[in-house]
Amino acid sequence: MYNKPTNTIFTGSDIIFLPTCPSTNQVALELARYKPFKNGTVVITENQTQGRGQRGKKWESAPGLNLTLSILYTPTFIPSRPIFSLTAFTAVGVCNAVQSFVSSPVRIKWPNDVYIDERKVGGILVENVWQGQQLKASVIGIGCNVLQDTWPESISATSLKIEGGSAIQLEHVWETLLTEVEAVYLQSSSDFDSVFQSYIELLLGLGQHVEAVYNGASITGTLKSVSSDGLLTLDTVDNGTIIDYHPNLVLTKCF
Repeated sequence: MYNKPTNTIFTGSDIIFLPTCPSTNQVALELARYKPFKNGTVVITENQTQGRGQRGKKWESAPGLNLTLSILYTPTFIPSRPIFSLTAFTAVGVCNAVQSFVSSPVRIKWPNDVYIDERKVGGILVENVWQGQQLKASVIGIGCNVLQDTWPESISATSLKIEGGSAIQLEHVWETLLTEVEAVYLQSSSDFDSVFQSYIELLLGLGQHVEAVYNGASITGTLKSVSSDGLLTLDTVDNGTIIDYHPNLVLTKCF
């Protein structure tokens, strides 16, 4: 099923399929550190047993029902761009892919989660391999809920099947996801400003009242913007303007 997409140039030209593995990001990181690899190599599994999100959170995914994968890129444009650009372009690409299957608006919850309405449909974890000061490779971890329709009560999640209907096919989502992520990756290399503008426009809660935790304390404010290096600006009544990175500043409610 996991063949090279017909509409990509190089993403998915090499595919490493593992029926089960703890983490596709970990496999891809080991590959990037110790072995030769092609730009656009994809590591994918049907059963990720120790998937990770931001701040060490576990990514819950039912075996065989969703997409859990990592893309190995060698982004030569990064030396002139903040490293956050990797998260930004991936989030835009995933949003574009998901939006093609559903009618409800798809949004990015800063910094790297993909939401439909109030529920999470996807997540991104970018990890990098360095040689001294030079970026050797970026591992783009992507989880996308496709056919799963139940989760533990503590998890607020949705899927393409729930939002887009039972006709959704895993193979089609695989093709679309890699195609859209590669398209935005290529656009970022020559016109990152427009890609980042898309990231801003897709932000969940932009210009709205949101709830957050800042250095352990609950706060409320208006989400004003995100800088190209990933700093979020939040205007609050009691704490003034806060500008900080995740995880010092964590959005808890944007709707």
